[in-house]
Amino acid sequence: GAHGNVVGSDKLWGAVKTVVIADLVMSVDNVIAIAGAAENAGGEHTMPLVIFGLLVSIPIIVWGSQLVLKLMDRFPIVITVGGMLLGWIAGTMAVTDPALRAWMPYETGVERPDVVAVVRYGAGIAGALFVLGLGKWLAARQRAAAGQGRVPQAAPAAIGHLKRVVLAADGSPSAVQAARQVVSLRDDLREGQLLEVHVVNVQRPLSGDVTRFVSGKSVDEYHREQSEEALAPVRVVLEAGGVTFQSHLRIGDPAAAIAELVRDNACDLIVMGARGLGAGASVLLGSVTQSTIAQASVPVLVVK
Repeated sequence: GAHGNVVGSDKLWGAVKTVVIADLVMSVDNVIAIAGAAENAGGEHTMPLVIFGLLVSIPIIVWGSQLVLKLMDRFPIVITVGGMLLGWIAGTMAVTDPALRAWMPYETGVERPDVVAVVRYGAGIAGALFVLGLGKWLAARQRAAAGQGRVPQAAPAAIGHLKRVVLAADGSPSAVQAARQVVSLRDDLREGQLLEVHVVNVQRPLSGDVTRFVSGKSVDEYHREQSEEALAPVRVVLEAGGVTFQSHLRIGDPAAAIAELVRDNACDLIVMGARGLGAGASVLLGSVTQSTIAQASVPVLVVK
């Protein structure tokens, strides 16, 4: 219960201690999740599935952590699906726990497989939906808290007087297309050389399970490296087009961070590329584009 107090260290033995404790905690979590998932197979399949899960997951945790972080950053729906999967496992484990046997649907001490299966799957669905709903609620609270206490900024210029533009850069090909669109907008303006361009990359914060065991300096360096990688192709396009710009790195919810940058700099337009997560992902997660349109106080130009 006290593993949350572990902090990063610049000393060798302190770093060794941190790594050992982090591996232990994550391994325990991993084993519990794998055992819970394998238990549903039942019978002689349980132990082979546990062994298979450990053989697959431990190398991913030890050697593939950066790959997993990049995957979650590029496709945040992975986090949502993973959380719902854990909710499903927790729900099915809860109703099959021996301590709850007296409350399970049994008839004269003989298990009724049809009824038990309905209860088990129902509990799994309820657990998955609970995790999804709780995550959405916590995210909404975080966005609401981030929007409180801000000093109102100057109102943006009218649509016919484009002066300041925010360009969202996430390292995707559509972001490069959006940068080309900004160059085109600048060329079309009568006084295009006066156009202020603010290029922003928003990094999602790392989970508490990561920041507990990694120093703040390492987290900052990670965010800077990821941001520089995402900004690089956009900078090439803007510099080739002769557009002067300011770069910004923000940490947090992308839509809220972009909306805040717009307010702070009294910008007139947001230009961003469409990542195209698809209808299913948008329903489960909500796309950054949709969230930005909902939170922005200025027009949003979406480039595909």
